[in-house]
Amino acid sequence: MKWFVLDNDIVEGPFEDDHIISHYGAQTLVWGHPMSEWLKLSEWSRTKNQLKEESVQEKNTLQWHLAVDGESFGPFTRSQLVEKIRPISNRKELYVWNQDLPKWESIYSFSDILNDLGEKRRKHRRYEIEEVAHITPADKNEFAIFQITSLSAGGFGGKGLATSCRLGQSFNIRLDFLDTHEPILFRAQVRSVSNDYFGFEFEKLPVEVESALISYLQSLEAESEGSSDQTGEPIAA
Repeated sequence: MKWFVLDNDIVEGPFEDDHIISHYGAQTLVWGHPMSEWLKLSEWSRTKNQLKEESVQEKNTLQWHLAVDGESFGPFTRSQLVEKIRPISNRKELYVWNQDLPKWESIYSFSDILNDLGEKRRKHRRYEIEEVAHITPADKNEFAIFQITSLSAGGFGGKGLATSCRLGQSFNIRLDFLDTHEPILFRAQVRSVSNDYFGFEFEKLPVEVESALISYLQSLEAESEGSSDQTGEPIAA
């Protein structure tokens, strides 16, 4: 099991236990699945073994169900689910469910399962970035700092989200790195969840945010083309 740290308002990780103990102080905050909140390193150090056991138990108890052509099958373990899906060539109408999900979800909502299947599906080109988002669940007042690692016209993804969340849940988002006159809150919805990665899809964007986002992505595109011209090789999205 690996962990994330929050130090000087920057989320880093995932790291192994030894790295955190040797590189960070007692006041640094640490988080990992299935923790519901960040813990100071001193408290995390006392409880990390118990947290690891809880994570293993939770993973082993999830029972997956698969819906194909109007019929449902299961329960399966996660590894069994992947093997059931593997021989199916047309996966556009595949839906899965487990006891942690409020409803059936498309298989394309689970990037970790798609990776295990060797399949990727991207509607928009995705750019690798290192920026921070300020996010708050739409129905709560829990403020969180989220480390963005990828951004596209359709949404963003990253790591270090300590608050519990579910697929389909809406969050209020603020992206200070976009060139707007003042910070603007807008909504994004959780569309994929894995142990260390969370993917968000933008809901309807305010005009100013949409314009700033397009300009920002165009600048990333220009940088990518410039790098390609200099090296003779394209930069992977």
